[in-house]
Amino acid sequence: MKLFLICLNILFSLNFFGCGNAQTGKVAELDKIQGKVEFRRASTSDFSPAKEKEPLYNKDIVKTGNDAQAILKFLDQSIVTLNKMTIFEVIAAENVLGKQNEGTAIYDMKKQKQETRVVSPHGTTAILGTLFCLTVNESSTTVWVKEGKVSFTSKAGGAPVIIEPGFKLVAKSDTIPTAAVAVDPFEQQIIFQRGLKPQMNR
Repeated sequence: MKLFLICLNILFSLNFFGCGNAQTGKVAELDKIQGKVEFRRASTSDFSPAKEKEPLYNKDIVKTGNDAQAILKFLDQSIVTLNKMTIFEVIAAENVLGKQNEGTAIYDMKKQKQETRVVSPHGTTAILGTLFCLTVNESSTTVWVKEGKVSFTSKAGGAPVIIEPGFKLVAKSDTIPTAAVAVDPFEQQIIFQRGLKPQMNR
């Protein structure tokens, strides 16, 4: 009888708290892909070929190859477009959308009730609802804003920097950024061109 109660308690705990799976439910999906796109589940160490409508869960990683592109659609219909040679980790934490480890991604965000953040190796971009782009490489993160505004907090220190439409901020790992700079309209047009051209939120 005692053994039976112990087993029953264990089963109840597994059902109530989960079975140790890091996947807490679908966070986003691979809406469209073009070229070589791979993804990796949090529970594995190997990347697999991705297919359209693939569900994405907490800590899944999406990687695009050369001349490839992937569109991630989140549950609130926000869209993240990963351009070629980009690595993005989906994060299901409160107020965190994900982590962009390298490459270029365009974020077309629905209006958020609370500040949502995207993490990169050089700092954190905070957003409420906007259209912006992150370009990440080994030495820096560049934030470009087309609509709305975002703030960037550098890992090097200093106060958050506000970036408004038509401006960009370059954040380096060893330098505290102080202010955004104006972007040439032609340069901005090139940055925000997208091959797959998904339906815009606005």
